[in-house]
Amino acid sequence: FSLNEIHGILKDSEKGRSPCAHVRSLMKHKIDVNRKKIQSMQQSLERMQAALEQWESMPDGIPDGHSICSLIESTIFLEDNP
Repeated sequence: FSLNEIHGILKDSEKGRSPCAHVRSLMKHKIDVNRKKIQSMQQSLERMQAALEQWESMPDGIPDGHSICSLIESTIFLEDNP
C-alpha cells in the first residue's frame, strides 16, 4: 500500500472504524490495475517476439542516409497494431 493509503487505513482505525472494507476496496483496485498492466505487457511481449521472428530471416542492412536499421524500420507497423 502507498503511504497515503496506509494513512487512510490508520485514520479509520483511530476513529474506531474498521478499515477492512477500505482495505478490500484498495486491494480490488490494485488487482484490476495490475491485471491491466500484465495484459499490456503480454501484448508488448507478443509484438516483440513477432518482430524478432521476422528479423531472424532478414539481412543486416547498411545505413544509407534514409535508413539507420532496416530491422527496426521494417517493423514500425507492429507498434500500430497491438
